[in-house]
Amino acid sequence: MRLPWGHPADMEGIIELAKANGLKIIEDCSHAHGSTYKGRSVGTFGDVAAFSLQTNKAIFAGEGGILVTNSEEIKDRATLLGHYRDRSRDEILDERYQRYWVTGFGLKLRMSPFNAIVAQYSLKNFSHVMENRNKCLTYLSDRITQEVSYLEAPEVSSEVTMGAWYGYKPLYIAGNLGGITREQFVRIARSEGLQIKAPSGGVLSEQPLYSEKYVDLFPEFERYVNNINTTPNAALLEEIGLSFPVFSNWKEDRQIIDAYIVALKKIQELSQR
Repeated sequence: MRLPWGHPADMEGIIELAKANGLKIIEDCSHAHGSTYKGRSVGTFGDVAAFSLQTNKAIFAGEGGILVTNSEEIKDRATLLGHYRDRSRDEILDERYQRYWVTGFGLKLRMSPFNAIVAQYSLKNFSHVMENRNKCLTYLSDRITQEVSYLEAPEVSSEVTMGAWYGYKPLYIAGNLGGITREQFVRIARSEGLQIKAPSGGVLSEQPLYSEKYVDLFPEFERYVNNINTTPNAALLEEIGLSFPVFSNWKEDRQIIDAYIVALKKIQELSQR
């Protein structure tokens, strides 16, 4: 099952695992604004959660984010990382942390006021964006599944609802298109005017920051490196993944989606000649 970006994880399983091992849960909700798992909003399961508001997110600020927690201690520590003086003085009650109010923790990681204003604006429009994006991408998935044999559309579990749909990433099945490589398909698709590309980043575990014993930023520390490929699914996705536009305007974009399907079917028919 190919899950779309922004699809919630199996939170019941994660909670069970965390309780059994005395672990804290940090939810990364950067791609999942508005998504729910069994009727409950993402960001409300863990000890703390973070939502990115980078420019490409459905709720955007340019740069910035939102931290969610029901822990006073986590809230105080996060406040001291982002703020100093007035806010730290007025909002932090724990004496262990309140004494840092003048300096914070020596950093200023808060969002700028301008970015916060942008975020408020995009938040007001989010329900409209979410509704229209879901209509567009559900429609696109249905048509791909029914009419385009060489693409595998993302599937949404019946236990979740999708919010932001950060990215639309179907899989390419070369065997159903005459063995044409993914790179060849991308070139053909782009010649038809389709904004389709291969993922731009490699497997994260193979990047130098994670795969090398020494990192230039911390040269004095030697790290354990596991040379065994522990991420075969990620490697497979790197080989056969595709990136489509994220359509968000149902009335206008439905015609564009229809044109995409016509072009994708044309490519399919040409490969069979």
